[in-house]
Amino acid sequence: MSKFAQGLFTVKNPQKYAGKSKPRYRSGWEFAFMTFCDNNDHIIQWASESITIPYRNPLTGKQTIYVPDFLIQYRNRNNQVITELIEIKPKKQ
Repeated sequence: MSKFAQGLFTVKNPQKYAGKSKPRYRSGWEFAFMTFCDNNDHIIQWASESITIPYRNPLTGKQTIYVPDFLIQYRNRNNQVITELIEIKPKKQ
């Protein structure tokens, strides 16, 4: 059994969720961030593990992929639409 909070997140504002499948959280921090995105009026859209970024590992030279935890789109104070990739990790990582 995992020592971390894990499960499927129930989206309360489905018009804001841009993912293709029900979002899965792998930690309490991810769950808290999903809740924040789902409830925050400034968040226009959000998705969990929705994109892949191919890259060559500089240590091994092998092709691999990076999957960011979140993609969010929001309006800032100046009413500009901002899109960001978010990675949720503990400070020690």
